[in-house]
Amino acid sequence: MIKLTFKGTNTEYVATDFQEMVDKLKDNQWLDEEQRNDREAYMAGVARRVDIYCGIKMFYKNEQEFLLRLQELDIISLEVL
Repeated sequence: MIKLTFKGTNTEYVATDFQEMVDKLKDNQWLDEEQRNDREAYMAGVARRVDIYCGIKMFYKNEQEFLLRLQELDIISLEVL
C-alpha cells in the first residue's frame, strides 16, 4: 500500500501500487476524454503543467518514476504503508 499526500492541501490518497495511484489521481481531476482514459496522457499533462508553473522538465519512464519525481520536486509525499 502507498499513501500519497499533496503538500499544498494535505489531500491524501491510498492505493495498492503506483499504477492504481495514478489512476486515482487522474480520476479526481477535470480532464478531457483522452486524459481521463489514458494514464500516459494524464502524466504528460501534469509534466507539462510542472514545466509551465515551475520551469522544470519532468522525465520518467513509468508511473513509479513519475510519482517519485513529483516527490523530488516537493509537490507530494509518498509513504509505504
